[in-house]
Amino acid sequence: MAIQELLLDKVLSQFVDREAEMRRFCAMLTSDTKHIMLLWGESGMGKTWLLQKMMHECAQRSLRKAKVIWTDTSCWDYLWIMRIIRDDLSCGEAPFVRFTDLVNQYYGSSQPTQFVLNISSGQSVLDHATITNADVGEIAHTIVKDNMFVMQRPDLNISVKELQIRLTDAFIKDLQLLTKHEPMIVFLDAAEKMSGDTDKWVWDELLRAVFEERIRNTKFVICGQRRHELPEDWSLMVEEAELQPLSKPHIVEYLTRRKVPAEQIELVAQWLLATTKGRIKDIAVQVQMYISFRESQGDS
Repeated sequence: MAIQELLLDKVLSQFVDREAEMRRFCAMLTSDTKHIMLLWGESGMGKTWLLQKMMHECAQRSLRKAKVIWTDTSCWDYLWIMRIIRDDLSCGEAPFVRFTDLVNQYYGSSQPTQFVLNISSGQSVLDHATITNADVGEIAHTIVKDNMFVMQRPDLNISVKELQIRLTDAFIKDLQLLTKHEPMIVFLDAAEKMSGDTDKWVWDELLRAVFEERIRNTKFVICGQRRHELPEDWSLMVEEAELQPLSKPHIVEYLTRRKVPAEQIELVAQWLLATTKGRIKDIAVQVQMYISFRESQGDS
């Protein structure tokens, strides 16, 4: 089993509380009215664990999913959000033809670019072929995606705003076509790290397309440290959940799953509640330190 799978299994086996949030998430997956779920809470409240649980649920249901996560070094803008969603949802296919063609057109070189495909023996399709302009296509199961350039071509007379409108419109049309017969889930994590412009695009363009039903059969989960203020008319479409600290019964459950000796659980639970205020991340760190100390002393 891969390291990431082992880590996920460990996280899921220790998952406590958040049953209410998981029930609401599962209900949203089959809801005709709820299409967006907002999760927020202070740092250390277990948002990452909860998202892993949700993504595991999607895998159990064989739902295609995409995840965009912002970090201090990965400050994705609107174009990269669409690229990540496209690549995660495509699953080896090339369905985002309109969008990728436009990306190549506006971010490619002003000179024709050639890509030579070396097709393995036994595959005679376009042997020694040369592909011009890096157009999207699938040739003998080899998929040519966009060139991933980040600088707009200076020779094209188009404003930044107009370019954003055209790319977004093409992306939405491609996404709608992809999800016509199959539901899909998009997770946006650490949303508080988005720039102001990116946050505005997410809500005013991408999610508004959901509200206006230009995007259907796609659910969005947005996770961050702060609640996003919503227009009143969005309330029926959005599920909201603020993550609260763990209570003592859930700490006891967690200690039991971590195999802390039964005779020590009550005392350790009281100590953790007093020192961590129920913050999941702090609880996990201190319990691991406690277990490591016991093991170093030879305690079973």
